[in-house]
Amino acid sequence: RMDFDAALAELRAEYAVRLQRDLDDVSEMVLAFAADTGNAEHRERARFQAHRLKGSAGTFGFPAVSEHAGRIEELLRRAAANPDDATLPTLLREALSALTAARPAAP
Repeated sequence: RMDFDAALAELRAEYAVRLQRDLDDVSEMVLAFAADTGNAEHRERARFQAHRLKGSAGTFGFPAVSEHAGRIEELLRRAAANPDDATLPTLLREALSALTAARPAAP
């Protein structure tokens, strides 16, 4: 059991390093879409990254990051269905701020 726990702790620590880069990537893509909400490619790239982040953060024990990434993914899906929704850029920036606040300290 101790070997498993140690291996899991090591994987979580390795993921925490990658998580910093993943958060930066999601932030960059969401901001690019928020600045140009007509760009479907930016929207889909941001949605995919948020979806990946939601799943991996949840798997490795970062539930707040997972929750906020899920909110961003939800907003981006909404943007696909309602591209003229003028509230989306503000909502995305607010969700991104919450995601950034949930960022764990760098290892």
